[in-house]
Amino acid sequence: MEVCLNPHLSTFSKLCSLLGDWQDQDITKNVLVNYRLSAHGSVLVETWTWPEKNIEALTLYHMDGDILMATHYCPIGNQPKLLYIPESETKLKFKIDSITNLPNKSIGHNIEFWMTLDNDNQFTREEVYTEDGELDVMRGIYKRLK
Repeated sequence: MEVCLNPHLSTFSKLCSLLGDWQDQDITKNVLVNYRLSAHGSVLVETWTWPEKNIEALTLYHMDGDILMATHYCPIGNQPKLLYIPESETKLKFKIDSITNLPNKSIGHNIEFWMTLDNDNQFTREEVYTEDGELDVMRGIYKRLK
């Protein structure tokens, strides 16, 4: 198992504590999430899978100097780049900085998300999407799979 390359950065280290497999507590959604390290521990890869729909999404967390970034590779086809906004010890908030492959702003895209690390075996995630000027907030509670 790779070791988090940035152990001195507490927020990236907190994200690294998510390594492994997770499932949405609402099993009707059937959402699986996996966290793994890549690029010699400098990138945390978050993979979202909806098995019955054969859909996958990725979010890559990495440092840009002293800035923690998340780039979300959405099944819709766009790629929001979000920056970490310090808020609290347990709530990790990311807000959009820029986006690629968005031909017009009426297409749905992620503008913000936050994660609350409830304990070693559970986290809560909320995401805000916008489409045609309307906001949609999605929430999930994820349990670690053994």
